[in-house]
Amino acid sequence: MAYAAVISLLQITKKILNSDQFSDIFYPKSQIQYLHDKAFSLKVFLEERSEFSSESRNHDLEGQIRDAIHKAEDIIESNISEYFISTEEESYNNISIFVQDLQRVTQQIDSLAEKSLQKLDRRESSSRPSVLSRRVLPRESLIVGRDRDLCQLKDRLLMNSDSRLEVVPIVGDPGIGKTTLAKSIYSDPLIVSHFKARAWVTLSLEYSRREVLIDLLRSMRKLFDETHQRTDQQLAKYLYNYLKSRRYLVVLEDVCDVKAFNDLKELFPDYNNGSRIMLTTRDMDVARFVCAIGCRPHNMRYLSECDTWELLCRIVFNDEWCPRELVEIGRRITEVCLGVPLAVVTIAWLLSTKRITDWEKIYHSINHYPRNDELIDSVVSLSYDHLPPYLKACLLYMGIFPQKYEIPVSKLVKLWIAEGFLELIGFDTLEEMAEECLWQLVDKNLVSVCQQSSSGGIKSCKILYAFRDFFMRKVQDEKFFHVINKSTNGFLENTYGHRRLFIHKSIRFSIKDVSEYNIVASVSTARSFIYSGPDHEYPLTAWLDFKLLRVLDAHKIRFYKFPLEILKLVQLRYLAFSYNGEIPASICKLQNLQFLIVLQYLSIKICGAPLYLPMEIWNMKELRHLQVMGSDLPNPDGMDNTDLFLENLLTLLDVGAQSCTPGVLKRIPNLKKLGIQVELLSVDKSYSFLSHLLVLQRLESLKCIIMQPDLGSQVVSSAPAFPPSLRKLTLSGCGFPWEIMSIIAALPNLEVLKLRSYAFKGPEWEMKEDEFTGLKFLLLEDMDIKHWVGDYTNFPQMTHLIIRHCYKLREIPCGFGEIAKLEMIEVVQCSPTVVISAEEIEEKQRSMGNYGIEVQVHSSLDDEDFDL
Repeated sequence: MAYAAVISLLQITKKILNSDQFSDIFYPKSQIQYLHDKAFSLKVFLEERSEFSSESRNHDLEGQIRDAIHKAEDIIESNISEYFISTEEESYNNISIFVQDLQRVTQQIDSLAEKSLQKLDRRESSSRPSVLSRRVLPRESLIVGRDRDLCQLKDRLLMNSDSRLEVVPIVGDPGIGKTTLAKSIYSDPLIVSHFKARAWVTLSLEYSRREVLIDLLRSMRKLFDETHQRTDQQLAKYLYNYLKSRRYLVVLEDVCDVKAFNDLKELFPDYNNGSRIMLTTRDMDVARFVCAIGCRPHNMRYLSECDTWELLCRIVFNDEWCPRELVEIGRRITEVCLGVPLAVVTIAWLLSTKRITDWEKIYHSINHYPRNDELIDSVVSLSYDHLPPYLKACLLYMGIFPQKYEIPVSKLVKLWIAEGFLELIGFDTLEEMAEECLWQLVDKNLVSVCQQSSSGGIKSCKILYAFRDFFMRKVQDEKFFHVINKSTNGFLENTYGHRRLFIHKSIRFSIKDVSEYNIVASVSTARSFIYSGPDHEYPLTAWLDFKLLRVLDAHKIRFYKFPLEILKLVQLRYLAFSYNGEIPASICKLQNLQFLIVLQYLSIKICGAPLYLPMEIWNMKELRHLQVMGSDLPNPDGMDNTDLFLENLLTLLDVGAQSCTPGVLKRIPNLKKLGIQVELLSVDKSYSFLSHLLVLQRLESLKCIIMQPDLGSQVVSSAPAFPPSLRKLTLSGCGFPWEIMSIIAALPNLEVLKLRSYAFKGPEWEMKEDEFTGLKFLLLEDMDIKHWVGDYTNFPQMTHLIIRHCYKLREIPCGFGEIAKLEMIEVVQCSPTVVISAEEIEEKQRSMGNYGIEVQVHSSLDDEDFDL
């Protein structure tokens, strides 16, 4: 990870040279400037050599650069840490040692810079990030040559006269397209309309029955807040009762052994209504075992030479003809892909970004792998080697998460930034650049999208399963991170030199234990400590010896008093933990902190005066994301210091109305996302605080939740005022009259509107002509509306309409059947007449040629409650 290390060092040296933050710390500025210049030359070298073929690379040199840069980082940041935790005498004694160490490592980096200049090819290259035109690969491009498979499997699911529950296994080698084919069938309009319930779950080697139950309920949108409080038996019974009353299709992805299927099959009832289970597996024995007598597994074939060529051309040339000069080499490349679709798709994306002269080199890189598992390893290795250097660390970092885990993009982006992987080039914020990097990894077929957000972005993702083994080997070779995935009483010896520790399981430490075995010393330069094991009810203290930590994610650890020891970790950029008390003023010692997340492990609301963050929070200039549940930003108006601004703050969550005063809002001018959570007893019932939001001219997302709405006595004396920049708005419990909706409808950039728990109150919503011209996503949940008057002119861009628990609503306006872009209507526990109107809209859409529309109906009449 030489490039990521260089970018990180450049950020540090630049801050030392240009910021007043380190004015009290001794630094030989001329030596730091020299080190910065040499690191920059190494950056140029690594960028330009990223265009070379993998054979021409000297990986030893990159390893030497990585290690030297890491050492320089350690020396510089240790000097900072020692300044804050040492006595004046100790600091004086440390200066000479620091200067000598810095001089030695600078000489080493100077030597490496000279070597890199000798190897550098001065040809033009462009490895810096740029905004890609989003290439959405059509599904038919991925299933070339699978028409016969599609027809056979759809017939087995739809046309089979046997009404008994049938298991339909799809079996084949890795990368042959089992999951792609299953996804295509799962989302087919005929399948969607035939099966009234559909669920998809991916299994892992160490799956748990509870995780499978929760994933099944989540995929059917039957996961409620109280779900996690239920026992496994209660969840299983609820799932069983829900499925037994409807024809269902369940997909079990990647079933590894017979035992896994036997453990789960009792969850799925057989009521002779034509329900089906479709599973994918690599194991023919599993496929044969689950088949009913007289049935056969569906065995996936390799692509023919003709289909392989067609698939490659569709991706590389975007359905256009292959140039004559590339036909011969292109044909040779398809031959060595052995008919494996995953190999073809991955290579095709690589070829589409390369010069014609590079095709021959790529061919020779994959020309000697006779088995498809070796071929896939070769293909992903080639694809990884040809990635722009700024993407490599981002991709490998995703491997710290468990195999089956859907990685929340909001968290992933924060971690990338805190780790120092990204250099801001061509984007307004690092968050925007991080999201673009993720899209590029998706476009290159290395990362799969698990869930999309309501605004069309990526909500969660994961590394493609077939590539995971390669990435895990790579991170071990690079000492990029170490995962502890079994219960232990301390660190393992093979953690030496790793920069990051990720703990999946329960782990107990004490300072005595780790010092006795001298194990912490092996990871004393670790920059990240991420714990995702079971909740801990006692402090985890081992990270106290990691003085250079940048990331401490301990949100699953409960602290009953504020852990003052954390304040010694002055390099922290990302801090997350659970704590219910007040934040001390000494938090401002963490001057590098960019992401502060303090969650509460108790949801008990205590009435009384609001709890404020210390005034010193305004001195933490690096903050980008602030989420301290139950605490508000203090108003600094009247203070002598006029420099109390948080200009880097982009996200502010879980604050109350007290944080929405003009004096506060004007000091966070670049805020993009705001989450307000209000206790009604502590705020003026007129909601006048919402009229102050116009100050936030860059705000894109706003969530306002009234926790205990007193709908009978609410008075809205002043209309809310929302910034025109708003793209996403969520309201809950506000009790606004429907007349105020015209203010929201006029927002020019609004794309997502979610109204929950009597956000608006009243029996009728009569829309005006040409409202919501850009809205794409609308949610109505727990509203008392009876009559809804509108037509297709109100939502010309609408793609998703979701209505939940609106028991009084009589129907959806029939004119919505003419909305040209409508993709999905979801109705959950509403009246039968609402269901009928949704089905009529579906019929209207299909008559207009929109066969892809999906209507999901979950009726309370069909559900049975948990048996408590």
